[in-house]
Amino acid sequence: MRLYRNYDPTLNQGPPQMVSSFRALHDMIQVRRGSGLVLDWKQSGGTLLIGGDSRIIRVWDAHTENQVLVRGGVLS
Repeated sequence: MRLYRNYDPTLNQGPPQMVSSFRALHDMIQVRRGSGLVLDWKQSGGTLLIGGDSRIIRVWDAHTENQVLVRGGVLS
């Protein structure tokens, strides 16, 4: 995952700049009817939630550039 600022050329704020990055999911599980990578960006809090065909859900805080939560589970 990569987060950028100045990505909208209509605002004319300068060239795009990468401000943060991290690896969303390390291990995807092969399933017959999977959902792939599922992502939700909470603009107001600067949080990124990542899950999908994996045994974990990750929460990334873009303000502190830290992974704040990893939840494990079982796919059904």
